[in-house]
Amino acid sequence: MDSKHHATVEPIDEKPAVVAHLDDKSELGPDKHAAAVDYTGAERKNDPEEIALVRKIDWRLMILATGFSGLIAAAVFQMDGLRGIAGWRWLFIIEGAATALVAIVGFFMLPNTPLTTRWLTPRERELANARMERDRIGDATEPVSMMEGLKQACRDKRCWLFVLMQNFHLSACSFNSFFPTVVKTLGFSTTVTLVLTCPPFLFAGAAGIATGWSSGRMHERTWHITGGLLVAVVGFVIAASTLNTAGRYVACFIFPVGAYSVNSVIIGWASSTLSQTKEKKAVVLAMTNVGGQIGYIYGAYLWPDTDKPRYGIGFGASAGFALLSIACAWVIRGMLIKENRRLKSSTNERIMLYGY
Repeated sequence: MDSKHHATVEPIDEKPAVVAHLDDKSELGPDKHAAAVDYTGAERKNDPEEIALVRKIDWRLMILATGFSGLIAAAVFQMDGLRGIAGWRWLFIIEGAATALVAIVGFFMLPNTPLTTRWLTPRERELANARMERDRIGDATEPVSMMEGLKQACRDKRCWLFVLMQNFHLSACSFNSFFPTVVKTLGFSTTVTLVLTCPPFLFAGAAGIATGWSSGRMHERTWHITGGLLVAVVGFVIAASTLNTAGRYVACFIFPVGAYSVNSVIIGWASSTLSQTKEKKAVVLAMTNVGGQIGYIYGAYLWPDTDKPRYGIGFGASAGFALLSIACAWVIRGMLIKENRRLKSSTNERIMLYGY
């Protein structure tokens, strides 16, 4: 059996795989896909498709929330002028207050690690932690300082490639902040425009779950990232090339579906590949997320009013960023293939290999 795509670890007992759902979400990347290969030919799985799907559903809920935000905005904007406050200010007050409240509650409810999760039984904590530890690629067992974790991450060139890949990906998603503006070019009123922004994100959420299931079941990352972002590129090209109402609205379904299908795949891939120590893994996740979000800063300047209604600059740049993100994925894939060959040639023992 070809081991390069498989997330395999030997289960410690026969308990149901659903226990994985009890694990810390920050540790449940979709990439429990490194191979544990016994050179006698044996290979065992640790439910990578289950873990991938759980993580993907988490991200899809976020996308669905983005879609429903248009419907919420349409309702809140009806409060325009109430108590002398503009509609957009009411939107900021209501959504901002709700977000802050949830963040405060989450601070006390969300666990840091399985071993410190109060609402798990001791056995569940042990099992969840053991599953995570078996998927870690590396020999480090002793904890290190966060500063050492930062140094480890900065010295690993793969970390910077993941940061770059996520930056290009989220730069391609800069349309998110201007999606209502793009939809408004179809000629509808503000309220109808806000309502029309919802369906594309619903489809993106459904497609993302399907992508996560496929990626986990096939134990594969690179081709799923490539396929998703190529779909986005097609959508960007269609949107930039036509002002036809039906054609452009169809494009508004295509590029969110493609662009938003790969976010958790990238984050999970980085998480599992660079998990030699927990501290390094934490730093890598922070760097990847922050580095990616930078794309939204300069992405805001790609959609000037002077470029409407076609917005060729924004759509063209987004397509370019998507292609650059694909290129990063293939460079990382090549590096991991080379590293796996080195690992296999260095020992005859059962080892963990990087997944791609």
